[in-house]
Amino acid sequence: MATKIYEEWDNIVKKCPDSFVLLENPVYEGANLRKGILIYKHKSRKKVFEKAKTLDIHNLTTIRYTEGMRKEKLENTPVVPFIL
Repeated sequence: MATKIYEEWDNIVKKCPDSFVLLENPVYEGANLRKGILIYKHKSRKKVFEKAKTLDIHNLTTIRYTEGMRKEKLENTPVVPFIL
């Protein structure tokens, strides 16, 4: 069996920008994710959930978005007010 290696969240974000990641045994400091074991990554959240269902993981897992282009696009998209 392969050894599972914890990775710092900041490194995961750099390694997997603009992706959803499946992490095993996430470690939090308060509400902040600090590290976890990277199991799978994909640009589609749905694909990550589908993959998680197929894996035989008996530990705590989480799926997180690493941010990147999508967040930047949303932040830079002008909001156009409208009235219903």
